[in-house]
Amino acid sequence: MDDETLTYIEKAARENLDGHRSVAEMIQRESNVLLALVISGAAGALAYSAQPSALANGMVIPSLTTSLYLFATAVVIAAKCLALQEYPSTSNEPRNLRTGNLPLEQIRLFELENIQKRIDDSVAINGRRADWLNRCRYAAAATPVVAIATWVLRRCI
Repeated sequence: MDDETLTYIEKAARENLDGHRSVAEMIQRESNVLLALVISGAAGALAYSAQPSALANGMVIPSLTTSLYLFATAVVIAAKCLALQEYPSTSNEPRNLRTGNLPLEQIRLFELENIQKRIDDSVAINGRRADWLNRCRYAAAATPVVAIATWVLRRCI
């Protein structure tokens, strides 16, 4: 492979890996926003359950259930979307690039394989986190259903 082609492929691979890192940062930002929103809602529902009007209206159990549901959703966001874990580096360590007497072109080709592995790992990590973030968004959106269902069940009991 000629040097110009190899340089082009290396540049494209690094840009691709950088793009996946940007997506990971976006998922983290979105997860932090959702976590703050869900915790706020959970705290609000918990505070409402302590009000005398909640007791008078029979809303203590529905509001407590809603609060617990939202706190559980917050735990899932923290565990599945925000928990610290290793993320593929954008470049290799120098000690891994010292490979004896191999020609530079061979080292660059090996490094391209390593970059592809890091890209694949990034795609998998981002995919899992994005899937969990979407599930948590749906769970947060379903909060009124939880509150209403609990209220209906409470009225039937």
